[in-house]
Amino acid sequence: MLIGTQLLRGAGPSIYSVHQQTFRQTLLAPEVLSRANGSWRFLVYGMQVFGALLGGLLGSALGLRETLPISSAVMLSGVVITYSSPLRTLQ
Repeated sequence: MLIGTQLLRGAGPSIYSVHQQTFRQTLLAPEVLSRANGSWRFLVYGMQVFGALLGGLLGSALGLRETLPISSAVMLSGVVITYSSPLRTLQ
């Protein structure tokens, strides 16, 4: 499970990055695009710090064997949310 999760997690950004940036460029006015990109990057990279902190706390409290499946499920939850949303049919 862990190997599959890590493979999907590694391939995911290169797959979704192109699409989410294209959607943003298509849907937003050019004068707000740089602010939207900056906000998106701030949220994505800013949350990585909290994710690392939470992973470390969970690893200390629960142990590594219990923390890895939990973190794998959390990382892949974005795939489930996106798959069940109307984004798949947006053109």
